[in-house]
Amino acid sequence: MNKKNKKSKRSRKQERDYIYIDGMKIDGDILLHVDKPMRDSSGLLQIMIAMISSLSTVFLGLSYFNTGANYGLTALSIVILVLSFASIKSEEGFIRFIGIAIISIHLLTFALMYQRIAKGFMVVYSNYLIKANKPNSVISGLVSEIPPSELETDTNLFIILVSMLICFGMVFSCFYKINLPAMVLYSFPVFEIGAYWGWKPSTLCFLILLVCWTTIFALQLVNYSANKAGIKNTFAIHPRKKTFYFTSDKFKRGFFTKYIYSILIICICIILLLYFAVTAIGKDRPDKLLDARRDLSNYIEDMSYRSLTNTLSDLNDSLLGNTNIGGTNGGRLGNVDKISYNGTTALEVVIEDFGYPMYFKGYVAGDYKNNSWEVIDPDDSLDDFVDGKDDYIQDIGFNKMEKASIFEGVNYPPSEFSVKVKGASKKYAYAPYFTSYSSDENSGDDRCKPTAEGFVSLRSRKYLMNFYNLTKAPIAGEEIGYDLNTGLLILSDRSRYSLTATETVPEFEYYQYVIDTYLDVTESDGLDEAVSDIDKNYIGIDNYSAEYDYGLADYSSYIRIISGIDKYFDDNFEYTLSPGKTPSGRDFIDYFISEQKKGYCTYFATAGVMLLRHYGIPARYVEGYIIHPNMLTGEHNENGMNEIKVLDRSAHAWVEIYTREFGWIPIEFTPGYDNDNPNIDEDELKPKSIETSTSTTTTTTALTTTTTKSTDDSSNEQTTTTKKSSETETSTTTTTKKSVEGKNIETGDDPGTGNGGGFFGSGSGGGSDGSGLSIAIVYIVLIILLIGVIIGRRAYNLKKLSASINNSNTEKAVKSCYNASLKYLKLMGIKEGDNQSDYAELKKITEKMKKSGYSEESSESFEFLSENAISAYFGNDTPDAEVLSRCRLALSSIKKETSKLLNPIEKLGAAIIANLY
Repeated sequence: MNKKNKKSKRSRKQERDYIYIDGMKIDGDILLHVDKPMRDSSGLLQIMIAMISSLSTVFLGLSYFNTGANYGLTALSIVILVLSFASIKSEEGFIRFIGIAIISIHLLTFALMYQRIAKGFMVVYSNYLIKANKPNSVISGLVSEIPPSELETDTNLFIILVSMLICFGMVFSCFYKINLPAMVLYSFPVFEIGAYWGWKPSTLCFLILLVCWTTIFALQLVNYSANKAGIKNTFAIHPRKKTFYFTSDKFKRGFFTKYIYSILIICICIILLLYFAVTAIGKDRPDKLLDARRDLSNYIEDMSYRSLTNTLSDLNDSLLGNTNIGGTNGGRLGNVDKISYNGTTALEVVIEDFGYPMYFKGYVAGDYKNNSWEVIDPDDSLDDFVDGKDDYIQDIGFNKMEKASIFEGVNYPPSEFSVKVKGASKKYAYAPYFTSYSSDENSGDDRCKPTAEGFVSLRSRKYLMNFYNLTKAPIAGEEIGYDLNTGLLILSDRSRYSLTATETVPEFEYYQYVIDTYLDVTESDGLDEAVSDIDKNYIGIDNYSAEYDYGLADYSSYIRIISGIDKYFDDNFEYTLSPGKTPSGRDFIDYFISEQKKGYCTYFATAGVMLLRHYGIPARYVEGYIIHPNMLTGEHNENGMNEIKVLDRSAHAWVEIYTREFGWIPIEFTPGYDNDNPNIDEDELKPKSIETSTSTTTTTTALTTTTTKSTDDSSNEQTTTTKKSSETETSTTTTTKKSVEGKNIETGDDPGTGNGGGFFGSGSGGGSDGSGLSIAIVYIVLIILLIGVIIGRRAYNLKKLSASINNSNTEKAVKSCYNASLKYLKLMGIKEGDNQSDYAELKKITEKMKKSGYSEESSESFEFLSENAISAYFGNDTPDAEVLSRCRLALSSIKKETSKLLNPIEKLGAAIIANLY
């Protein structure tokens, strides 16, 4: 190949983007015409897609749980907001003004009512946590403070704010731009908030949203091809792919109108086909598939448990600032100024009579670091501490009591209790001491599960278990002892040594694990000073420590240590609900003992654990709820059981110690909690005499004296100082095992907390107090004002048009008739350049009129109008009355034909927007 041919080939290669395969070079613009103009309705269709996707996204989120919102009002707000956002792009200044005004009113309303919107967020978030089986007592407490008359309005405000954000995203993704990733960004998180927990969304909402995604995806593909990397004004011919691209945005959007219809029809047909196919085949799935799905769900839940807990705890701090409710928040210490109570129900307990403080423990932790109690998890060794396959390590107290009754040959059957978790945290199963957690009568995934050595993870909000009621506990004629000063349970030496001899290998290994794990003491100067003070002033022996005999604790040493610590707290510390935060950089225990010297239950429990460990007693930190006998009302259900509503003010933290004969038992150090709760009001306490119906029954009661001591709070707090005593009443009766009402526990959701629904969902939605009516009235007033403005503007513009074409100045009237005719033709998309008085432009307009369906008479009328208008603009002759009359008739002819050619929607726009009818 010669040099000249090589150069020619190189030149053609460089110009290949402009050369078709036959060698023709295109160097300039190509103008395409079609016989019939393509009507552009794509903008309206895109607005409809944005509106439908906004509705389906919002109501898909609402379908997961009941928010108490007014769904009709939410739908109305979505329609208004979508239209308002879309109107900002309108060529009509009036439409842009209306859209901006409506959005501005919404933003101003949100700015003025931000506090109520925050309350609405609390309501929705609380319902979400409850449905997720991860409730938060703090959030629930805040929600309970909201007046019932404001609940629905606050919720509506928050949902409308969220809807506004979603509407903006959908209008941007479907109308301003055609962008699927942006659309998914605004809609998929709403789907995921429920899908993460495996909740079923509204099928209709999801399918509609799927159709919208598919449609926008198809439009984006076509839009990309038509613009080819953003080039909008060229007719590109690709020599290799032989691909043609639209030359103008006008043709492209006309094509979009037909394309959107086609995609929607195809998507709907596919979804209907799939639906009928599934219905015909059936909904049964293979057992292996169901098992795999369940295993995967459990794995994800267990894997994300701790991270989710930490996330919720962090959120509590950010939301609540310096206030906490109940004081029990998963072992985090000193990070709030005060605690408060709202009287919300934490637990609903059904239980038989009892005569001693009943501690329902939940969170259990033993590792103190960074001003927080953290769970100690023995990992794989956990299974080594249980005897049977179905036993839990947390059953050790129950098993020891069962073994003791068998060993002594007495009739001491376990009792039953049931719990319904309401406002309390649903991370933990709450149960009294000596409970068999493995006796949970729920089945499958709803059974409680030991996730660590300390606490048991809650799986269902309703459960029934067995436990040993100490009020009915005899051991071979010898009652289980109860030390008056410490509350320490005491068993006779004969029974202790006999039971130890029958201790199983796992039980003994767990005892060794406890000794190795729960005697670690933090280094603290304040703690050392406290030990020195207790040794000197309350025990009377320097460097004292607990004594043991063959691995069994010497009760006298335990009593001396526990009593000494208890008196040390009573004499030197103050119980208060507002102790203040621990200063940054200070250790919680050191600051509390050495300087602060005031606090509530978590303070005394934390310090108490460390002091007991210092003296050689294995101890750990516990949070839960305490029920005192004086909370019993004396009223029983048909099964003879007490139904107790445990309030948030019964939330408590305490110490538990390990004894080889009983396992873990509670020890109380918080002043006022010995046999009472200082946070319970007097009118809530209804003491009653306790009657039991058991064989050889022991009843333990308490005598309390109430005193009032001053605190540094704004008001004096009533604190109860308790002195314990016991009475023993022995009777012989027939033993009848009592059943707990509601034994057949349903694991479903509470009424009102299940799947919602509403506009697109399966439920009705909406609150019952009608408070959402106030927001609805605002929208109604806004719509009425808007209608009034539209009617007034239309009347004004029609009057102005009529006056202009009937002007006494014939020259001005002819010009007005011509300009009005151009406005009518513009309604049909017939318009040219700015120089409308040019004869060349007149010819183009009349040609378009004929193609758009105008009659020959109308075309001639427009020609007559144009010629006289040109004469009026540029000539020196003034039109006479006859010419003006013919111009008015020509305008009337164009007006009537335009009205016939417009569809109803276009004619409505001509009336309320263009104000030409």
